[in-house]
Amino acid sequence: MNLLDLHSHILFDVDHGVQDRKLYRALLLEYRKYGFGTLVLTPHVFHPTVKTKVANIRENFRLASEDAAKVGIRTILGAELYLGSQLEVK
Repeated sequence: MNLLDLHSHILFDVDHGVQDRKLYRALLLEYRKYGFGTLVLTPHVFHPTVKTKVANIRENFRLASEDAAKVGIRTILGAELYLGSQLEVK
């Protein structure tokens, strides 16, 4: 099986999802065990009530991708955009 998760908050130390890299690594093993081969990591962006450490996203994704590759999982960086009543993304 090669399942795909299109929406996850497992990028560590970014928003309300996984808080540290150790837990992230443990979750990767669970994903692999259940047949997932690709994960799209989707931290919140522009959400008014979720505190997102935007400065951490790219570096943490780089580290997360390295960890995932070690267990045979491909990662893609996405985002959960909150646009609300905005007419344009700021």
